[in-house]
Amino acid sequence: MQTQAGVIGVAVAIFFGLAAGGCQNSDAEGLLNLKHGDEAEAKGDFDLAMSYYTEAIRINPKQPDAYFNRGVIYEKKGEHDKALAEFTEAIGIKPKYANAYNNRGAIYREKGENDKALADYTAAIQINPKQGKAYYNRGVV
Repeated sequence: MQTQAGVIGVAVAIFFGLAAGGCQNSDAEGLLNLKHGDEAEAKGDFDLAMSYYTEAIRINPKQPDAYFNRGVIYEKKGEHDKALAEFTEAIGIKPKYANAYNNRGAIYREKGENDKALADYTAAIQINPKQGKAYYNRGVV
């Protein structure tokens, strides 16, 4: 479920982006697709969420959160190779994406590629030293 603060945050970002002239209508539409995707995912409607995230990518192919969120859904569905590709794409767009490194590390661990998993968990920790999940995951490998 999207929190009220999250909805307000998206609305404020869209407003200020439009007011500054730096955000096109398509950018605002992409952010709204992300929000709707998050809401659908929270309700367990992964197919609908995936369609919203895919539309966000169509609008802005450089939107790392849309790729990350698609990776999470693929991970939940057990489609590890697809999840791996999505997390890798998110990292390619946003190299300091600690959560993407952590989640990609989990996929590598699931596939038995422990060296790659350790490298990703370590990268997540270097980016965000407060990333508790990455410390735990690194310890499990």
